[in-house]
Amino acid sequence: RCPHCNQCLTAFHKKNVKKSGNTYYYKSYRCSNKWTNHPKPSVSENVVERYLLDNIEQELDRQITFAQKNRPVKNNAAKIQRLKKELNNLNILFQKGRIELDYYDREYARIETEINELNVIYIDFEKASKTFSGDWKALYGTLDDEGKKAFWLSCIDAILMDKSHKLTGIKFL
Repeated sequence: RCPHCNQCLTAFHKKNVKKSGNTYYYKSYRCSNKWTNHPKPSVSENVVERYLLDNIEQELDRQITFAQKNRPVKNNAAKIQRLKKELNNLNILFQKGRIELDYYDREYARIETEINELNVIYIDFEKASKTFSGDWKALYGTLDDEGKKAFWLSCIDAILMDKSHKLTGIKFL
């Protein structure tokens, strides 16, 4: 999702012609919101795939540990509502020019992370744990593009990106 407008990133093919005359096509993702004026993120499919392969097991372990440590959590809905209100107040302060951009970005990221962590508690990690057990990377390597797409869609809800367009996290189904 776009960190600026929350729209889904959509796939497109990027064409690159080298000095030698060879033409290369790259699969990438970009913001699909054409009607707003913001820096539109664009990220290569290879970068996304490498990020997932390098980070998915650690991220899954981190989220399972967090969920186990915080279960059962009372009043998560109230905490999330309070954080959303804090986020709204932060936006108002920034719009009125009462806080600097650096402070706004730091606080926005902190609050958004807290909200995501509270939401993660409700995810059932049993399916994801089974998916990423054993030698799943070897099996993944044998899949074609459509198979890889189906694999990721079966276990991942979203890939998180910060405002500097850096991949920062994974949200499981």
